[in-house]
Amino acid sequence: MQREKADIGAFIGLEEPSHPMIREAVNAGYYELQHQTGTARYPRIQILTIKELFEGKRLLYPQLLKAETFRRATRIKEKPKSREFLQDIYRE
Repeated sequence: MQREKADIGAFIGLEEPSHPMIREAVNAGYYELQHQTGTARYPRIQILTIKELFEGKRLLYPQLLKAETFRRATRIKEKPKSREFLQDIYRE
């Protein structure tokens, strides 16, 4: 979380979390988000098992209209070269 400068992190595992893992997640505290209707709190570190995900449990995180949860890749606008390649093949 520190390296990525993330406010919230998740650990998804096959096994149930150990007591030290749970203690670490609890000690991380909460991420608080102020909005018009009040303050929303989300655990900073959430631990889920694969079994819980299949049972329908989900991560808790702010879902804002323009929130960018992930970094977006830079778009590169280049002309497709496949058409030129095919034209060269048929000329030969």
